[in-house]
Amino acid sequence: MKRILRRGLTVAAVVVGLLAIAVVGVVLRVELGWPITRDIAAPDLTVEVTPARVARGRKLVRVRCALCHYDQKTNALTGTHLAAEPAEFGQVYSANITAHPTAGAGAYTDGELFVLLRTGIKRDGVSSGQYMASPFLADEDLYAIIAFLRSDDPWVRPQDTPSKPSEWTFLYRALATFTFPAHTMPPAPVPLPPADDEVALGKYIVTAMADCFVCHSASFPTLDPAQPERSAGYMGGGNAVLDARGHVVHGSNLTMDSTTGIGTWSKDEFVRAVRTGMRPDQSPLRYPMLAYPDLTDDEVRAVWAYLKTLPPLVHAVPRDLEHIAPTAPKGEQIYRRYQCNACHGDTGVGICDLRQAHERYPTDASLVAFLREPSAFVTGTKMPSYQDVIADDEWAPLVAYVRALESSSPRR
Repeated sequence: MKRILRRGLTVAAVVVGLLAIAVVGVVLRVELGWPITRDIAAPDLTVEVTPARVARGRKLVRVRCALCHYDQKTNALTGTHLAAEPAEFGQVYSANITAHPTAGAGAYTDGELFVLLRTGIKRDGVSSGQYMASPFLADEDLYAIIAFLRSDDPWVRPQDTPSKPSEWTFLYRALATFTFPAHTMPPAPVPLPPADDEVALGKYIVTAMADCFVCHSASFPTLDPAQPERSAGYMGGGNAVLDARGHVVHGSNLTMDSTTGIGTWSKDEFVRAVRTGMRPDQSPLRYPMLAYPDLTDDEVRAVWAYLKTLPPLVHAVPRDLEHIAPTAPKGEQIYRRYQCNACHGDTGVGICDLRQAHERYPTDASLVAFLREPSAFVTGTKMPSYQDVIADDEWAPLVAYVRALESSSPRR
């Protein structure tokens, strides 16, 4: 019996020892291999900057890049703190991608920019993880983005705002080391979808241009970036993302299931929701889902046509609506009912800072006019239109609450 016991203890000790060695090996692999670097030769490329390419590039940047790189304080793509990233990843900051030669991306060649946009590999060989790679975007669309970055648009004019390095946790570094795909340069040029194929265009927008599948599939761990349509629960929603306050928001089910998806919506209702940010029930989309006014009606109809080809998935996704205390001031109740805090935070400080409202809209009438129809004041804004949504007797208390946030929130 003692011999058996000793043998059992010996086996257990060996197993524990092997596990300890494995853990140490993993830690060493992550720590010694960080940052991840890859050697990808930049092609000899000179992109012709044309008005058409600059316009297309501006649209693509607004759809793909601005949410992370645009800073309200500089009104440019100087990078900012990505507060909606999971806290488990650490403190995440986007980079300055203006044309500044040292603080921004001005020193990159066209070929180096092409590699960065395609694979996420910077000119020094360091990987930026999953944040920059565009594996399915057509070559011509990458040329358009490069042309825009070379333009004199105010968003990309040289600004010397330094990029703040991200403070990654061990968890993120381990995921990047062992699970994130290593994007490489494709063996052949990536074409645009056929101009006469509506479904192909819709798929291109969902999987390459706007990356809709990322939030609208089941979860980050079960995404398949190499073959998006093989992601678990593809377009059936459920992935847990964060709003501007760090509160969980689940991606909606965008399949045509009539009970848990958008099967009861009309095509026009879908177009309105995507382009203006307002659902058929007059509730706004919730950040990080924002309106896409840069997409045309035809492009959103193409997304609808593509979604119609997908199998309906029965998947009830929670709306994540918060409880509104009936004792809260009326203005606060309205602010929360229309989910203003999803973007602007509970104190007015979010992806857009409400403390600046009095500077741009000094009178209550001017602020109400903006809230009714933001696009009439800011071209291409992603803020929904609240005309015919907010009741007439709600405007005064809402504006009073916003003004109170302006005066009570400390300046950063």
